Amino acid sequence: MPHSESPWAFGEWIICPRQNQMTKADHEAIPIKPRLMRVWHFLMLHRGEIVRRIALTEAVWPERSITNNLVAKSISELRQVLLKYFGRQIRIETIRGIGYRLKADQPLDRQILARHLPRA
Repeated sequence: MPHSESPWAFGEWIICPRQNQMTKADHEAIPIKPRLMRVWHFLMLHRGEIVRRIALTEAVWPERSITNNLVAKSISELRQVLLKYFGRQIRIETIRGIGYRLKADQPLDRQILARHLPRA
């Protein structure tokens, strides 16, 4: 599970929340809108759990009044990004009247992450 804003690996992909991008071995970085990255990151921190809409809103947009429409739009856009690059390997389920759950077919791979990140 990713911690804080540390990068995490999924398959051959490295997801970097601080840079709002993801990369695949020997490929160019793919930018992710900051709003979508914050949503994805929070859902990954709670992977497999039902995340209440209010908890997502408070985590991603603290101290701001956000409409349900912006949350739904962000989830919809994130689903499009995930489908484009991961197919059905990462899915966001809507739990009607409650919130969302991120499901992923693979475990996070720390070995791939270690191979692709610069060494300190």
